[in-house]
Amino acid sequence: MTARDNLRNIICAQASSPEDTEEKIDAVVAEATASTRAALSDRAAENRELRRDAGRAADLIEAGETAQATSLLRSLARSITAGE
Repeated sequence: MTARDNLRNIICAQASSPEDTEEKIDAVVAEATASTRAALSDRAAENRELRRDAGRAADLIEAGETAQATSLLRSLARSITAGE
């Protein structure tokens, strides 16, 4: 049984007609799809920021600024673990 079948069974118990059921299923799927896309977009932005900061840390290390790089990397680690 698929997730759509499960959803159909739940909505059928509440809907007054088969047309209502399909409309509600389509609405739930559309909302879930939009929500998933938004979450993926947010995650992609976070990943770009992390890559940018990691590149900055590498540049600092190459320039001999190890104290600044260490501070940046620790800050990144804290922000990553706080977001989990």
